[in-house]
Amino acid sequence: MVSDFGEVISPAFGLITDRFSVGFKLKLMQMIYSRDVIASLCDLDEDVFSVAPGYPFFRRVGTVSEAVDYFQSISKDLSADAVDRSFAAASDAWNIFSWDEMARSLIGILCNPGPRHSECIR
Repeated sequence: MVSDFGEVISPAFGLITDRFSVGFKLKLMQMIYSRDVIASLCDLDEDVFSVAPGYPFFRRVGTVSEAVDYFQSISKDLSADAVDRSFAAASDAWNIFSWDEMARSLIGILCNPGPRHSECIR
């Protein structure tokens, strides 16, 4: 697998401590891309699930203590393999940009331009 950011990123716990939903979308996207277990103090359900429907490890929490409890429960109750399987089962429906997908699309156009794309390849 070729990663957009060099080496394959290791998942981690991600905590969004802001209580307003402005100014951290890039960090949230990075957390989703990295398959982090995410807890947030603000309501980001729509943001998360519009990009990654069925994201298995996102929870809105009221306090940092609740987030820590959530992270500890994941660590205690699930193996790394179980977490990976949960992400693998959900990720097919995600709308995440992938360089692999983009490269396949471009190669398809370059190798078989057809009438729609032939003018672009001169």
